[in-house]
Amino acid sequence: MVRGEQVREPGPVEAVVPVLVHLMLLGPRCKLIDDGDALALAIYVVVRTFEPWPAAASRWRDDRRPLPHQRRLWSCTEPRKHNRPAPGPEPFQQLQVHVDGLSGVGHLERGADPDEVVLHVNHDQRGAVLAQLEHDQQANIPGIETSAFAFAGDLVDEGMATVLDNIAGRGGLGGVTMAAAYHHGRDIFPHNPTRKVQFLEGGAVFFRPDPDRYKGVGLEPVVSKLTQRSDVLADLCREGDARRLRVRAWTVYLHNYTLGEAHPECACRNAFGDRHLTDLCPSNPRVRAYVTALTSDIASRGVASVVAESLHFHGLEHGFHHERYFIELGAFGRYLLGLCFCDHCLAAAERRGVQAKTLREEARRELERRFASAPPPDEAELAEPDVAAFAGGELGGYLQARADTVASLAGEAADAAANEGATFAFIDLSGAVKGYATGRPTGDAAPTIAWQFGIDVGAVAAACGQVEAIGYAADPERLSLDLAAYGSSMGSSNRLSVILRPMAPDCDSAANLAAKLAIARDAGAVEVGFYHYGFMRLESLDLIRSALELR
Repeated sequence: MVRGEQVREPGPVEAVVPVLVHLMLLGPRCKLIDDGDALALAIYVVVRTFEPWPAAASRWRDDRRPLPHQRRLWSCTEPRKHNRPAPGPEPFQQLQVHVDGLSGVGHLERGADPDEVVLHVNHDQRGAVLAQLEHDQQANIPGIETSAFAFAGDLVDEGMATVLDNIAGRGGLGGVTMAAAYHHGRDIFPHNPTRKVQFLEGGAVFFRPDPDRYKGVGLEPVVSKLTQRSDVLADLCREGDARRLRVRAWTVYLHNYTLGEAHPECACRNAFGDRHLTDLCPSNPRVRAYVTALTSDIASRGVASVVAESLHFHGLEHGFHHERYFIELGAFGRYLLGLCFCDHCLAAAERRGVQAKTLREEARRELERRFASAPPPDEAELAEPDVAAFAGGELGGYLQARADTVASLAGEAADAAANEGATFAFIDLSGAVKGYATGRPTGDAAPTIAWQFGIDVGAVAAACGQVEAIGYAADPERLSLDLAAYGSSMGSSNRLSVILRPMAPDCDSAANLAAKLAIARDAGAVEVGFYHYGFMRLESLDLIRSALELR
């Protein structure tokens, strides 16, 4: 308990916040004291002190809000490979250091009740302190971190302070998930003051990489023109830390036409030997070395987590410029044409006893038949057992080799992130494949199609510790179905997070979004990311805030 601590000296305005970091608010038992000249906050508290970030890594259960500096939240308390050490007690005198020197604070003293502390705030600072308190109380769902996905261009064009004010103040969110590496695209940005239609710098990174990390790799990141003017990720980490906002680095790895065109030997290769330049192959040793180098480079910037997109195989159809298909190959034909048969994939399968070259020849013959004449109608959604039976079951072994490749790469990347003090989350794109266009996915739960991309959800979760599901579904019950399937695949010892769209076609009301947040909480999700700050109207931030208030 606090016993009459005094704070007298002036200091930075932002330092008001550490008081709240170290004083755990117990529900609504607080009161404001305003005598006209000064504002005071009377709080019933239990003092809990922690090691400063990044060592703190515990999670409070759902009946206790996470403190703002708790950057890492686990789904349970069991130790596992990528956990950080549990926080230890901080010396009592360190608490005095944290609360000393607060601008606008007259003093902090014991109230009439032995468990009451009164924080006196100068009158001219009352607005800033109240705004911070309001944000602190709404930034997270109990037990779950929240953030908004954003591009570096959003932060530069609108201004870092404006974007963070919108995300934290207007949206009530606790962090930003910024694209540190991204693919080509053309998008509409409704509230961007500079450009409404933008062509993204494809295959670029939005931080200033350390060249030494890529020596001997054979692949180097392409630095965006934007970052040549300013290291946006570094700026965000600095500003986020000042505001107690958690920063995650959203990283697109293998869907990279820029690197594929520059290094075609590293791209995926179909059964006919054609290079799919949009996608680097996860079996390629140079690509794998690049993934770990890029991960460690990004993780070293002070981000809380590296969020991996496109760390797996891709299908034939993935939205390249003017991608066209004027003949019907059927779902199985399209799948066969999208499989990588590069030398490294063949070798990986052969190590498992698969007759990989024979399989490649069978795939060619089947595709030639489908090129020559239309195949009979087949199901829109492939069934894994049927696909695995192709070529006398050789394709089944090949699929398992692909899954091993992806899981092991995810584990290597997670280790690289952990070595730099960050956690790692693996995005499974299955929910986007099913629901991206309409927000109304059909058929079995999303993770049942993950095998098509070499993703064994359980193996990936075990390798890296966290899987991030894409919850692009208008119907909360559909989201519940998908998250339950992820939970069953992953087991209770790994972490689940989810991406939601707070706008059309997935969401039309705060009640709808609040229902999904409740489902995510009940499914044991540790994080919810909202996609995407730059793409949504600003009124969607109001909807997010309302949904958080309804939780």
